[in-house]
Amino acid sequence: MTSLPLPPTAHEPRTSDSSSTGLGFIERELIVVTGKGGVGKTVVAAALAALAAARGRETLLIEMVPHPKAAPLFGVAPQGYEPVEVRERLHLCRLTPEECLEEIAVMRLKLRALYRLVFKNQAVAAVMGFMPGMNELLVLGKVVYMVNQGRHRAGHHRFDLVVLDGPPTGEALSMLQLPRTIRSAVKAGPLARDVGIMEDLLTDPDRTAMAVVTAPEELPVNEALELTEGLRELDMLRSGALFVNRVVPEFFDARTRDALQRFRRAVRSTRCERDPEILAQLDVHQHLTTRRDREQTEIRRLARSAGTPLVELPEIPTDTFGSAELDPLVRHLTRGLELTRTTRMKGHA
Repeated sequence: MTSLPLPPTAHEPRTSDSSSTGLGFIERELIVVTGKGGVGKTVVAAALAALAAARGRETLLIEMVPHPKAAPLFGVAPQGYEPVEVRERLHLCRLTPEECLEEIAVMRLKLRALYRLVFKNQAVAAVMGFMPGMNELLVLGKVVYMVNQGRHRAGHHRFDLVVLDGPPTGEALSMLQLPRTIRSAVKAGPLARDVGIMEDLLTDPDRTAMAVVTAPEELPVNEALELTEGLRELDMLRSGALFVNRVVPEFFDARTRDALQRFRRAVRSTRCERDPEILAQLDVHQHLTTRRDREQTEIRRLARSAGTPLVELPEIPTDTFGSAELDPLVRHLTRGLELTRTTRMKGHA
């Protein structure tokens, strides 16, 4: 197995902020975003990257999914392997195992034609495809390389932060534990060195943070709890946060909600067909109130069991999610991170 394109030694951290909550969360060098499919993982990853870039950090958002989704959030066409600046200080790219392998092979073989001769051979490609974890290891190696040595703007500037829009829960845990698994089996040589650098980065709370995205529903919450437990066993949750996405906001205080419920019952009891629109609006309010109550029950369960800071992000009603919707979400994300910092400080007072 070939070694990966990593620097000979891990470099010193570029930040001394060890706070895992508040806006210190985006002061890391790497944020890995994962969670159950369909909960808005890519949107949260894009919002974190946009927030970091807006605060002056040169940020790279990496997608490693087969069907990239981040580009429309910034109003641009889908991007390829090389980072492209899509906003000021915000860069985007998409990694595939094939492209990562080609870069590694060319770096090692020094000749692209030789790479094509060897790795484009059908027999070799078939063997590579059957090697467990190879694809994930290739992409993870490239991510770590971008954290440690990645450059932009004609190669003159380092990235301050890399945000990885990672795979969903089960695949993410499998990928993140690969360096430890290989490190325990391979004791020396280039591969042992490379996976050691990977694991050191992933388990360093001053450099790497885990962002677990979920929705306020029973099944996603169950999966998020399993994910946080798995990350804790890997020693990767010391700098982590839970992002509960698509939360129904609280429109009214308890007194107003009670008054509206009484009014709704009164309107229904009169069977007043002259005001169907009023009754429809009251029914919508009742539905949202009931849904919010269920969501808050799940959020409280998550907060009790997860043991990591929690940020709520509101549902933004829209048929399509683009840059117009992303920017308000970034503002909510900023307030949510600041609130976790305030809550943590009060808890230690």
